[in-house]
Amino acid sequence: MLNADEYLELTGYTAPADFLVCLAAAQEIIDAYTLYGYVGRDIEALPKVVRDRYKRALAMQTLYISQQGGVSAMSEGSPNSVTLGSFSYSGGNTTSSQQNVSSLLSPAVRVFMPVLVAFVRGG
Repeated sequence: MLNADEYLELTGYTAPADFLVCLAAAQEIIDAYTLYGYVGRDIEALPKVVRDRYKRALAMQTLYISQQGGVSAMSEGSPNSVTLGSFSYSGGNTTSSQQNVSSLLSPAVRVFMPVLVAFVRGG
């Protein structure tokens, strides 16, 4: 899979305290977007171009989850309103203000998806 040293090398960031939890969530998201084509595969046995992209996707997705507030933040909705001192913001409780499923995937990971999906499909 991915270890803390590889994470540092690929992202430039030290692994967060909740690295293993964020990594597990990241792997689940990557697996869902690749239709579970990598589940049960030996990642180290994949062709280098695929293995490198898979690990980069995991690292970037783990970083994204960590920077968004960790795994618990993924399941929390956006607040309807926030007040800090004399400043107040109200976003309303509309469908557009709620977190959608596509926002779970890091924008950086989207560039790796075509290769990962194509390999699974045999293309």
